[in-house]
Amino acid sequence: MHCQRAARLLLARRRLPPAYGCRLRPLQRNTRHSSTSPSPTSPLLERWLGKDGLGCPAIAASRKALLDAIGPAAEPSSEALAASVCSHYRSLEESGARRSFLRMLAGDLGVDHEGAVARARRLVELHSQGRGEATLLKSEAHLFQLLQPPYCQLFSLIGRLEGGVKFLVDLRGDLLEAQQEPPDHHEQPDCLLSEMAAQLREMLAKWFSLGLLELQNVTWQSPCDILEKISQYEAVHPLRHWRDLKHRVGPGRRCFIFTHPALPREPIMVLHAALTSGPTSSIQALLSRSTGRDEVSKDIDTAVFYSISATQRGLSGIELGNYLIKRVARELQHEFPEQLKHFVTLSPIPGFRKWLESHLKLHIQQGDVIMM
Repeated sequence: MHCQRAARLLLARRRLPPAYGCRLRPLQRNTRHSSTSPSPTSPLLERWLGKDGLGCPAIAASRKALLDAIGPAAEPSSEALAASVCSHYRSLEESGARRSFLRMLAGDLGVDHEGAVARARRLVELHSQGRGEATLLKSEAHLFQLLQPPYCQLFSLIGRLEGGVKFLVDLRGDLLEAQQEPPDHHEQPDCLLSEMAAQLREMLAKWFSLGLLELQNVTWQSPCDILEKISQYEAVHPLRHWRDLKHRVGPGRRCFIFTHPALPREPIMVLHAALTSGPTSSIQALLSRSTGRDEVSKDIDTAVFYSISATQRGLSGIELGNYLIKRVARELQHEFPEQLKHFVTLSPIPGFRKWLESHLKLHIQQGDVIMM
């Protein structure tokens, strides 16, 4: 009962989830590059620095140094430059400013198409000359390197920072949001943002592989900050009262979360399950606080997964929910080896009613359906 008062206050406020930011302390740019003059900028970068008035002189002055730092022989001091990029990005509060910054990165730190084409032609030439395997492999390695956008090296540097992985998760969330907004006629096409989001997805998919995720069982005795986030992240069946939360983590119920070492005390995926006697067809019965069952009851033979929520938009498109359900099924089977025989899901289908009504209306107009 130690969390009862705290949970009541938290749910009463019904706060929106906080911004999941990378809380980096401001880091000064390496003085070794303090006298470095900026390299010629693209029209987009000049517009971003000038007309919009949102530029950061420190980043502009260190642009050439940053480009050099994210090469194959990146030095440890390059992390200070990466931290300055993070700090400046977080200082941009408006979505339009962040979108301009992302387009600047995607355009100026994208693939060198001309260099890649030249290297590809060189590879074809070497192959036609019948060069040896070692020569071809070396040329292919150079081509592969040119096909990797330089901002991927920047993301790798950011991933080394404290809180850097969380920053990249949020950054991809901003990228996905920016793709949904219509671009201005004078800005870079959104295909650059799509490619950056895809590249970042591949990196995050490796960092959030199943072997690096930790499974935790949340109970009423779990830390209050975890319970708070469980209530905030619930996207399927919102919690109206602290008693709802207590019911969903109490007897006859299970709540499991995936966490990651790079995001301490931050649920990545949340799964709610109910222990019942046979499959149920009513979600209201599961959510009712009067239906909790004694876990020693011998008539429990079914685990119903009735709610699963992804908490990080930046991880969308990375398969985690399916793995979580399978892991939880194994955990419950180990906990109740003689009782549990069935594992079922009971989930809503968003938009199904609207879809059904529109199709029925269309068929009624066409005379294919007769209303009785």
